Amino acid sequence: MPTRSTAGFTTTVPDRHLKKKLHEAGLGEKKIALYKNDDPDYFKREIELNYEKLSGCGSFDLHKAIGRTNLEIIKAPKNGYTSNFLSTCYFGQAIIYIKPLQRNIDTFPITSQESDGECHTEICLDCGEDVPINNIRMHIEEKHGIRLQIKMCLLL
Repeated sequence: MPTRSTAGFTTTVPDRHLKKKLHEAGLGEKKIALYKNDDPDYFKREIELNYEKLSGCGSFDLHKAIGRTNLEIIKAPKNGYTSNFLSTCYFGQAIIYIKPLQRNIDTFPITSQESDGECHTEICLDCGEDVPINNIRMHIEEKHGIRLQIKMCLLL
């Protein structure tokens, strides 16, 4: 779990083990396209649609990276986070970290039963096994020992 610093409101960026755990739980990096507006309900709804496990956790804080290891809270305006607010903060393509405030979030890996609809599969190029697309990275790492370099966004 990230640690809270006493100097300011920073937390540390999760290590690679926590990144993997969050990714397997469906809480890894996602690119989310939002319409620009000042509706905090729209913003929260879109975040919860993309991170279903956030639903029912109440409010959340957003963080930005400071250097390589620390995170700093992005202070929300009075009416809450909105897509317009984030667009004026000049983050560009930066990763924004999300941390639930009122409830701990379920970080158990997503099973195939929890996923919506049929799961797309991909043939592993190394062994020919048919692997669900959401498990291909784990399959490659565990069966073939190959580490993939991936930029990840995390939910803290």
